[in-house]
Amino acid sequence: MKILKKAVAGICVFAICFAMGCGGTSNNDESAKPSPLETPIVQAVGNVLYWNKIENAVEYRVIKNGETYVTTKNLFVRVDDLAQNSEFSVVAKASNQSQNSKTSDRVLISRNTGFTEEESLTITLSDENETNQYSVPSNINCVTITGTVSEEVNAKIEFEARTSDIFIQLNGVSMTAGESVNCLGMKNDAYDETSNYSAIIKVTGENHLTCKSVTKTPGQPAQNTEIQGGTGYVGGSPILFSKLAIIGDGSLELIAGNGGNGGKGANSAGFSSKRYGFGGNGGTGGSGVYSAKTVLAMDYGGIVRATAGIGGNGGEPGANGSIVSSIWGATWDSYYGQKGADGSKIRGEFLNLQGVLE
Repeated sequence: MKILKKAVAGICVFAICFAMGCGGTSNNDESAKPSPLETPIVQAVGNVLYWNKIENAVEYRVIKNGETYVTTKNLFVRVDDLAQNSEFSVVAKASNQSQNSKTSDRVLISRNTGFTEEESLTITLSDENETNQYSVPSNINCVTITGTVSEEVNAKIEFEARTSDIFIQLNGVSMTAGESVNCLGMKNDAYDETSNYSAIIKVTGENHLTCKSVTKTPGQPAQNTEIQGGTGYVGGSPILFSKLAIIGDGSLELIAGNGGNGGKGANSAGFSSKRYGFGGNGGTGGSGVYSAKTVLAMDYGGIVRATAGIGGNGGEPGANGSIVSSIWGATWDSYYGQKGADGSKIRGEFLNLQGVLE
């Protein structure tokens, strides 16, 4: 009987220890719980919201002003139905909901559709126009561009300084800008990487933006000044904005202009002790897109073809016509300017979320 009591007591102690986690793993052990997914880092350029890939995430919940906007497996969404400024955030979802990430920081996206008539503008390019150069006021937030002009006509569309996003629709556009001129960009080629606006370009149909290569050279400095020839002019870039999102399902061909050759250095002549000037350096070639950050988020079938401009050749030194400097044995041929740097297809940070870049 005593043996039986001891056995029963042992069983009870074992059961209590098992329930309390003695010698085993407790169900309440926090270290045994699965960790939540990493919180996404969300950014936006124009109406394109995007985030980093989260390991083990099965999809992403996009939240607009506190409510679910869409759930997607992609790493971006385009907000095409925005009538007012809205805040967006993202949650990475796991197969086990208890592992969902925390909600990301909120990102503000400014409206880019549904503008009033006073805020929109339509530009139609045509050889019949007296001029195909336009300046878009800062209060215009939505511009539709259509039409074509021949290569002989220098076209340009520039935008005045702004703080709000600009939405540009290219619908079957073909235009050529002059030497050292951009097709689309800020007025006076103003470029500020800290600007708080974005440009959104929606591409429909076939579009061609070309910048003419530079043929002009800087003037030669005055004689007997030893002044180096001027730096060649920079080739134009078809598109110049600080931050840019390219969307749509069409094609966009961008051909940047080649940089100009460097200028000839100053001549030396007579009995002057001044030596001739060195040749100027070549100008930098233009870029297909000149921007601090470009995001490609086109529909399937959307394509961008970009050709960078080539840097100009270095200029030649001035003529060595001084009797005095000739006695010094100047080596004229070794003082040509340096070749200019080539441009890029897309200058600055580039993120290809969807679409084809050639």
